[in-house]
Amino acid sequence: VAAIKNGYPMMAIAEASRTYQNQLEKKEKIMVGVNDFVLEEEEDIDILKVDATVEKRQIAKLEALRAERDDSAVKIQLEALREDCKNNTNVMPALIDCAEAYCTIGEIAQVFRDEFGEYHDPGIF
Repeated sequence: VAAIKNGYPMMAIAEASRTYQNQLEKKEKIMVGVNDFVLEEEEDIDILKVDATVEKRQIAKLEALRAERDDSAVKIQLEALREDCKNNTNVMPALIDCAEAYCTIGEIAQVFRDEFGEYHDPGIF
């Protein structure tokens, strides 16, 4: 825990990334298509483009779900999840119950944030 608070894992990852990048740039490591055996001409790649109406449809579905679900069951299941978090017990049964009560991922994630907090990069670099 002390190592995480002091940012050691992040520093080790950054150093490994820096070393790897230097090896690629010096061609000490070969990555096909990146630093060797590169195509002269790039080929066109089909990119998935999602229509903006998809977002609107998903928002409408979410609003309909929230209007139709049993709000009291949602509150009960989220509170059960919160208690399991506080008691450091297996949360999987509570998560399944939350899903069956139509709790959203955002609501479930908020319980986790409330109980365990959020990770923030210590900004050591």
